[in-house]
Amino acid sequence: MADLDNPDNVLSATFPAPPPFWKHFTSDNRARYKELQQQNDDQTAADEGEGRKPADIPAELRYLRPPEPPANGKYRSFGDPYDKMTQSLLLNYLELAGVLAADPGRWQEKYEDMQTLLFNAHHLINEYRPHQARASLIAMMEEQLARRREEVEGSRQHLRGGSGNPP
Repeated sequence: MADLDNPDNVLSATFPAPPPFWKHFTSDNRARYKELQQQNDDQTAADEGEGRKPADIPAELRYLRPPEPPANGKYRSFGDPYDKMTQSLLLNYLELAGVLAADPGRWQEKYEDMQTLLFNAHHLINEYRPHQARASLIAMMEEQLARRREEVEGSRQHLRGGSGNPP
């Protein structure tokens, strides 16, 4: 698991790393969150109010709270182009299975359609690589900046010695 914590290994991993908030799902945190929910239910019954706001929940327990449903009632994960392409690919796969069952000699046309869809999906995914690389670079630079600030602060603390006055 130590390999996943290293930002250099994130892009070279075979499978994506779990999100960083998975560490918050411990038995203790889940028990504390259930207690807060019960207190919130009791408070809501007494006050008839809105209930506990996300700011009232401790930081380590905020990830345990399920997200609010979208206002329009529809969830979006990857957007319309991906959904349409995936549906087309699935439909072509089912048609290929039907063609293979009825007339195995006509497989090539459906295979070429699926190949074109996969090429298009691959191209669409590759268009996002520069954005991913930029975001990864920004994250690594922010971590580097934070480490350097900590080093500078440590040096300042060392130089102060105990005098309490900054240099």
